[in-house]
Amino acid sequence: MRRQRILTLLLISLKELIEKQMSVQQMCERRSVELILEIFAKCLHQRNEDFQVDQRLLLITGAYVWKCIVRYPEDLQIFLNGGGLYSMLDIIEIANYPVKCLYLGALTDMCDSTFCGPCLCTWRGADKKTGLISLFMSIWREEEDRIGIKRRADDPEFLQMGTKQWRDTYCFQLTDDVCPTIIDMLGSVRSKIFSILKIIERDSDKYEIAQKHYKILLEELPIKDQITLCCADMYLRLKLGQMWTELSKYLEQVHLIPVSTDAQLICHMVQFHHSWKITIKDRQRKLVEMAKNADEILEKDEFAKIRDSKLASTLEALDDIERIRRTTDRSYMLQKKARQRQQVRATLSFPKDADIKQCHRTFLDKTNVTAIFGQHHLVDLHIPYLKDFQNDFTEISPISPILPFDSPRKVLKSFAPNYHEFLVL
Repeated sequence: MRRQRILTLLLISLKELIEKQMSVQQMCERRSVELILEIFAKCLHQRNEDFQVDQRLLLITGAYVWKCIVRYPEDLQIFLNGGGLYSMLDIIEIANYPVKCLYLGALTDMCDSTFCGPCLCTWRGADKKTGLISLFMSIWREEEDRIGIKRRADDPEFLQMGTKQWRDTYCFQLTDDVCPTIIDMLGSVRSKIFSILKIIERDSDKYEIAQKHYKILLEELPIKDQITLCCADMYLRLKLGQMWTELSKYLEQVHLIPVSTDAQLICHMVQFHHSWKITIKDRQRKLVEMAKNADEILEKDEFAKIRDSKLASTLEALDDIERIRRTTDRSYMLQKKARQRQQVRATLSFPKDADIKQCHRTFLDKTNVTAIFGQHHLVDLHIPYLKDFQNDFTEISPISPILPFDSPRKVLKSFAPNYHEFLVL
């Protein structure tokens, strides 16, 4: 960090010298550009994981590019040929908000000074999928979240208006020397992104040639980026409408009635402001509907391909083959049998509060039949119907004649235990 601090101070001094004396710029024009490119390479390609880039170094480097390179066409061309624009976009993708804001400002003047189509069309993010427009829309949404813009508000008055700007406009007294809309635009990345998009639109002929050659500037833009692009395209109109709304609120607060012509003009501009918001909402809703329809069509096409290929019967046959292979495997059968025996043992276990004398297993411990789970068989020898049955048992004629010295009660007592065992089994 100490060396970065020294390098930061050196760049500050060099920047001040170049701005004051043209001879210094002519003396070290190529070497200064090479130094900036080396700093970019060092910041982007860190060999040591513990190395942390000082944000102040990135800020002064961006300020040096903006003030001492962009203004001079020869230095700017050397910077572009050395891949400096790619490095700036890489830093914009990963840096914090102040660095992004500064580098986007430098990029705006750079695109305004010379044609940067090849670099802007061919740049890709760290994931090799994010393009320039997707990067800008992602930064746009980050700032909306930071300042509290409500994207899905039912009231269109909140569209592209942050919490602080809305509070200053509708909750506090407006003054003639303060404009919340201009304050919101100062230091905002959205105004710079809008400027770059309009520069691309201004040089649309050149960018169309570059797009046809590279074919990746607006290729396969995600739906969320398309929705954000609707707001970005109407950014200036919305800000102008917000300024007319502030003017109307200010005149109402100071009790100043304008002449009829001015009053009609202000009223019409405020109405246009609301109509633009409704237009943006309609465009975004149509984009969402188109995306849903495209997904439905794609899904139907996929189902049609599956149906035409007749894969259903093939998949069913594969399932049957897999089931047969799995069930005929000996290890599978042994595993299932062991699991079944464990379930039988768990089911036949007696309750803790049961009387062991009244419980009996209905089959052996290692039986190979399926048990009726969750049932315990209890036999009570003292229930009334068994006693009545014992009393009626004397009426059954004996198989063998009773000896004279044996009484019927003794015969019944000798036979009753066997009968109980028969009931239990």
